[in-house]
Amino acid sequence: MSVNRSEVAWKELRRLILSARLMPGERINISDTCKQLDVSLGAVREALSKLESERLVISEAKKGYRVAPVSREDLIDLTGSRVEIEQACLRRAISKGDAEWEGRIVGAFHSLSRIPLACPINPKNINADWVAQHSKFHDALVNACDLKWLLQIRTNLYEISERYRALSVPIDSGSRNIDSEHQKIMELVIDRDKKAACRAMADHLNTTTQIILSSNMGFLRSEMDVA
Repeated sequence: MSVNRSEVAWKELRRLILSARLMPGERINISDTCKQLDVSLGAVREALSKLESERLVISEAKKGYRVAPVSREDLIDLTGSRVEIEQACLRRAISKGDAEWEGRIVGAFHSLSRIPLACPINPKNINADWVAQHSKFHDALVNACDLKWLLQIRTNLYEISERYRALSVPIDSGSRNIDSEHQKIMELVIDRDKKAACRAMADHLNTTTQIILSSNMGFLRSEMDVA
């Protein structure tokens, strides 16, 4: 029972951090968290320990836990890691994928292209439905990869990068045609052009990062500032 409640606490705290409901540097009050989630002190501590191993929270002597800060350096490092892992998964998926895999990619792209990026209620915010389908599209591209640990690493990096996306809204989509970027990647993957598909994926990920880096959001500082 304790393990199950710890899992509940971990999932909820992780969701709040990745969606920017808990902001970088924000202190986590363990007693309040126990009450809000209706879990024990031990369950919350187990959850926080797991989140610390994921680098989503940090512990401080005599001060407890706080949400891990973000920085320009971390975003650049994260993006570089994502590019390497996404490309590795993509190459193996292209080698292993069959016609059904291609169909799933086309279907995921079609669904994504029909969802507006901006939130219908508040256009300055990103559309949660788009975020969910965007994840499904990127998953579809690589799910023919036969190395499960590699896919797990990819998933972890993708989810952590979504924290930056959530923090940076409203997104400056200006002159960017993200549907076109997705379509280009899809077509190159289905054409089994590994080199061009990997290059297009790198361009896609780096474009997102450059938009965030140039946004001058207050939360995005140098590591020297957040230390």
